[in-house]
Amino acid sequence: MRVDNKASEMIYDEEQNWIGVEVGIETGSARLARSIMPAKAAPYKVDEWPDIVEDAFTIMHVHNKYQQRRSYSASQVREEDVAAT
Repeated sequence: MRVDNKASEMIYDEEQNWIGVEVGIETGSARLARSIMPAKAAPYKVDEWPDIVEDAFTIMHVHNKYQQRRSYSASQVREEDVAAT
């Protein structure tokens, strides 16, 4: 049995059918991902990072896992990076 399934069994019941999780996405910008975290998307290409994040959040939502999302903030963040995130 997967650890996630075991944890779900312990948390979910007739009164609790969801769980909150904290996710550090750092950025939704492929440009910034290439710059600050080029290996984070591995084994996928770093340019696929925004799609990876979106797909992961969709999967979590389907399984009643709601996210608190953290993003990166620094001097190299541009307006278009914020919009992409």
